[in-house]
Amino acid sequence: MRPLYISFISLVVIIAPMTTAIAQQRTTYPRDVVEQYISSCSGRQAGQIRAVCRCIISGIQGQYTYQQFQRLNEEIARTGKVQDARLNRIIQDCKSNSNTYSLRSSRVSSFKS
Repeated sequence: MRPLYISFISLVVIIAPMTTAIAQQRTTYPRDVVEQYISSCSGRQAGQIRAVCRCIISGIQGQYTYQQFQRLNEEIARTGKVQDARLNRIIQDCKSNSNTYSLRSSRVSSFKS
């Protein structure tokens, strides 16, 4: 019984930091901020563009804390462009995974909240 107990403790010691790291990878933003982003991103259009916007905000939440997101939003509002390589990658991945080719980068990368 003792070796099994030690194995379980060892497993917990190994897995606990991994689950903490995984939990830290995805940050939950306030619901109204997410909805505001999706509305701002998609405008009055629905369907696929809205799905791309959801993909983008989901990717952002997986890569940035809420505070980092706010700083990116401020930078984009100030400069008018996306200069962060990770964010550009998220946007491009979401756009390329859709069948919509009429997406405008300025609309899809809108962060104004």
